Amino acid sequence: MRVFLTSFLIFCSLNIFAQQDSTIQHKDFYKYFKERYGRDTVHLGGLIYRVTDFAIDIKAGAIKYIHDIETEKYFGNYWTAYINIAGSYKNFFVSYYYAVSDITIKQSIYFPNEFVAKDKIIAIHKLNTLIGYTFELKKEEFSIAPYFQFSASFFQLSNVYYFPEKVGYGYGFSINKYFKLRSYRYLTVFIDNSFITSNYDKFNPLLGNKFYSISFGVGYRTSFFKRD
Repeated sequence: MRVFLTSFLIFCSLNIFAQQDSTIQHKDFYKYFKERYGRDTVHLGGLIYRVTDFAIDIKAGAIKYIHDIETEKYFGNYWTAYINIAGSYKNFFVSYYYAVSDITIKQSIYFPNEFVAKDKIIAIHKLNTLIGYTFELKKEEFSIAPYFQFSASFFQLSNVYYFPEKVGYGYGFSINKYFKLRSYRYLTVFIDNSFITSNYDKFNPLLGNKFYSISFGVGYRTSFFKRD
């Protein structure tokens, strides 16, 4: 009986210490994980994941193109919708945006091998690549992201496409406001503006070579997570 009581007391003592140690480990786990890996963690489906340095942004909105005087005579200035998808590593990002616009020609103009009459509708496609860096003005709330970009514009007349010999280039920046949805996942509201060379004069020397764009919209940003 004495042996039984002694064994029981030892078992209870070990169990209590184990529970205390488990509690301490649970409380210190996130601190330990961050100190070891330098990153925070999130809970997904009851599992713990490490937050990586990679993230993705998907944005959609409205954009207005304001052309130089020469181009405006023929194309005017117009609004259209666009979508932007960006991948980032830490603060560096690369993004691609696509927009297509149906516009009405304001004056008759010649394209390579084709005459385009006044009031005819043509489609202008734009596919841009942006490379930039994000500065966080206030962590998880505001940021400004300057970038350099390459712009490829091509025209669609009926079923014929006209592609530029060279892509344009330019620069700009976006201002972003983040609304936290869950850990490392945000709703984004943004405004963006840029100056770009269009190379429209390569299609017809009567056209200009520059335009300004301003856009706004909403997006979704999320980091990538990894299990160790």
